[in-house]
Amino acid sequence: MRSSAPALMSVLHQLSARRDLGFAPQGLPAAVKRHVTLPIVNTRGVETGVTRAEGALRF
Repeated sequence: MRSSAPALMSVLHQLSARRDLGFAPQGLPAAVKRHVTLPIVNTRGVETGVTRAEGALRF
């Protein structure tokens, strides 16, 4: 489920481009925006990559 936060943020950005959501995803607080990409950390605590959403919704 680690990918659910980046996926949700991507969906919100894509929906806001097509519909009025009543808020702007770009105006969300930093505590929420930090979930756009999530670091992948190995057992030694070294960041080895990131999880982020790719692709586009099909409407």
